[in-house]
Amino acid sequence: MNPIDQPDIFETITLAGVTWSGTVTITGLAIEMAWDVQDAAGKNGATATRKGKKLATPVIRFDLVVDPGHAIDQFSEWYETWVPLLESCFAGDDAIGLTIEHPDFQALRCDSLLVKKIGQVERDPEDYGHGFADVAFTQYAPAKSASTKGASGSKGKDSDGGTGYDPNDPNDPINRRRIELENLVDQL
Repeated sequence: MNPIDQPDIFETITLAGVTWSGTVTITGLAIEMAWDVQDAAGKNGATATRKGKKLATPVIRFDLVVDPGHAIDQFSEWYETWVPLLESCFAGDDAIGLTIEHPDFQALRCDSLLVKKIGQVERDPEDYGHGFADVAFTQYAPAKSASTKGASGSKGKDSDGGTGYDPNDPNDPINRRRIELENLVDQL
């Protein structure tokens, strides 16, 4: 699956089971690990202790179009369906995560989002049939214990000249993810 051969899958999202009828642009989606780096006194190098994975903070731009000739009115869809859906994240005292479906979110294991900010609709000054609204999110991932063990070494060639990678090792996180992705592709 790639955005060249299947652009429609990459150009829109499904949030809380509702699919946006138009296109979106996603920015700021990234996996980031927090590290506590301590310089060693009187020595070269430093120790690095993993503090845990930081939450992703993506922004999704919803492109809006009105085209009466094709019965498209995404401005109405935005106000009538999407603003209430996004605001539902603010209901009550507890955090409410909205599930997200998009290949980049799944690849980076970001499956649920909290709405941080819903921007106003901005219209294209040269074409009032086009506009956009930006929505800022924070990944919803309730806290789990993270290993705080320092890095145990580098992955790559070992001292015997091998790669240090065993494709049959079920405990290797890269191999586990590769297998998961192959299974997803097989389901298509």
